[in-house]
Amino acid sequence: MSSAQFFLVAMALYPEVQRKAHIELDRVVGPARLPEYADLEHMPYLHAILLETLRWFPVGPFGDPHVNSVEDEYEGYHIPKGTLLVPNVWAIQHNPEEFPEPYSFIPERYMNKDGGIDQDADERVQAVAFGFGRRVCPGQYFALEALAIYMASILQVFDITPGTDIAGEPVELVAEMEGALISTARMVPTGLKPRSGTALSLMRFLVAVVAAVLLVITQLRSRKLRLPPGPKPWPIIGNTLQVPTVRPWETYREWAKTYGPFMFVQLPMQKAMILGSFKVANDLLVKRSQTYSERPQSVMMKLLGWDEVLSIMSASDPRWQEQRRIFHQHFGQGFSISKYRPMQLQLARMFLTWILKSPKDTRKYVRQLITSDIVSITYGKIITTLDDDYVIASETAAQGISEASIPGKYWVELFPVLQYIPSWVPGAAAPKLAKKYIPYVMRMRNKPYNDVKVAIENGTAVPCVAASLIEEIQEKYGKDDVEAMQRDEETAKLVTTVAYLGGTDTTTTVAEVFMVAMAMCPGAQRKAQTELDRIVGASRLPEFSDWENLPFVHAVVLETLRWLPVAPFGIPHNAVSDDSYEGYDIPKGSMLIPNRWAMLHNPEDYPEPSSFKPERFLGRDGKIIQKEEDQVLTIVFGFGRRGCPGNKFAMESLYIYAASTLHVFCIMAGLDAAGKPIELSSNMVGALVTGPREVPCGLTPRSDAAAQLIKEVEMMYHL
Repeated sequence: MSSAQFFLVAMALYPEVQRKAHIELDRVVGPARLPEYADLEHMPYLHAILLETLRWFPVGPFGDPHVNSVEDEYEGYHIPKGTLLVPNVWAIQHNPEEFPEPYSFIPERYMNKDGGIDQDADERVQAVAFGFGRRVCPGQYFALEALAIYMASILQVFDITPGTDIAGEPVELVAEMEGALISTARMVPTGLKPRSGTALSLMRFLVAVVAAVLLVITQLRSRKLRLPPGPKPWPIIGNTLQVPTVRPWETYREWAKTYGPFMFVQLPMQKAMILGSFKVANDLLVKRSQTYSERPQSVMMKLLGWDEVLSIMSASDPRWQEQRRIFHQHFGQGFSISKYRPMQLQLARMFLTWILKSPKDTRKYVRQLITSDIVSITYGKIITTLDDDYVIASETAAQGISEASIPGKYWVELFPVLQYIPSWVPGAAAPKLAKKYIPYVMRMRNKPYNDVKVAIENGTAVPCVAASLIEEIQEKYGKDDVEAMQRDEETAKLVTTVAYLGGTDTTTTVAEVFMVAMAMCPGAQRKAQTELDRIVGASRLPEFSDWENLPFVHAVVLETLRWLPVAPFGIPHNAVSDDSYEGYDIPKGSMLIPNRWAMLHNPEDYPEPSSFKPERFLGRDGKIIQKEEDQVLTIVFGFGRRGCPGNKFAMESLYIYAASTLHVFCIMAGLDAAGKPIELSSNMVGALVTGPREVPCGLTPRSDAAAQLIKEVEMMYHL
């Protein structure tokens, strides 16, 4: 794999070498077909490129150590028995006496005067690359043939250039390696362009053949494993055609009645386990979190510039650990989030004034409230209209991420090499999607952060998370270490971006579901309002300090999360090693998908799961049952080390929103634009994030006293 990467780097950095290889391929293979193994012996220059790739950046800088079994001597020096002998492969391959200009990529060094391969040079490079003596790699010839046909196939159909980055700027490709025991290319070219129309046709044919072969190999391997039960897969395509695109979480729950809550589904090139009960998910994702804390690496997220954010990044990546530490520091600790309460309270009360003036725009104002809540705390700006640049960039970027997350839509997830096809090539859906949405992703990441930075310089910055991070970075580095400062700034941008985008859609939709629940379940609404009247009274609005005395309102929020979960599936986890559960194998690399909807509608845990019953979270003493609350919050916000670190902040926003709204408004379905009663439903629409089709707009003040409280808010904030 690493040699294949370094080959691409060499071709992009040395176009003259690439041109010579193209000439040889055109002469031996011609334009009408792909290379065969039989062609390789007639392409000495290609073989020289292979040898130079092995030498230029050896993937194993040190060879496997040898130990001498007896006393020995070499050139007058004593070698005691048991001495460790470590070949410095990198030094040998970069010895200028053997390889003049060792840092340059020069395939010609292996060619003799007749245009063939110098046999001594060939054997010397192979010996160093694959090992010495009796400990030589037994798979040497297989690896060489695989690498040769790969190089020939790529060069036959592609021109290889450095390409452009996610912002559309030319990549400054450098030949650098990273890693210790095994080295890999730090950067890989992205500018692979078909050499001709014939090359494009050959490439499509090759992809189809490789897809079929790899899928067959995957299925043959699966037969040797004792996998969990599941629907019988079709040859090649697995269960792909059996999984519906509409409300698949319900289908998985029905299948679980036959196959159980730990179910296997074969996707193309991917083994997937559907976790349909809290017990199974808790056993695996929490109790064995070291094995299941990784995320599947998505090529689509990488193309969109979204692969470095907290929710997607590998848990073993130090950047993930740093992002999570910062996020927890600002959004996850009780002391940290308590400082945001004055702003949350102000916005919740401003929301009441918006609704009083125009209840028909309830849905718009719910989104405006939650968006402003997050943006004001993250970037210090109150959103007064959904036409704001921040909002447009965020919603457009979120739309791109949602499209990119549709399972099975983009073949690039199965064959990552397709990411290098230019967006102008017919059928290149993934690069086209990336080109469309990357500007919005970059604007969402950079603009609000840079605006805060300018405000700090001008002395007009409002206290917020971004301002705190910028000041911490400036104080830490000053002007001494520009590179380290830029690295920390990128981390800060990612943290603030994920806070903004990760919380806006989901929290907004929960707030909408709350409105639907209250309008469809007036009995629960009345009980909550009775509690508010008793604890808060008619002369003021709810405060955060009232919360511990409002257990029924608390239960309403928990039941809102359970009743219609806005993210029916949890973000998948990946197995980092082979494992087993209940007698079934879980191969390394398997994808584990929590079916949140099934867990939250499990009648064993939640009797009458389709009914909205806040009482299920209350004990006989009228207080919240802590175990029940913990279970719902774990299912909703994530299991184990991948749980959402901003859940406490989100819950406080929902609590004060629900209490404030219930205290002053009667929530009813209302009328649509045509004057007809709105038909509310518990059926959700959407895929990655689901929401109610309609939101109530018939909100009216509960009393004159309630209306007066809202008017006092208008005067307080000069609205």
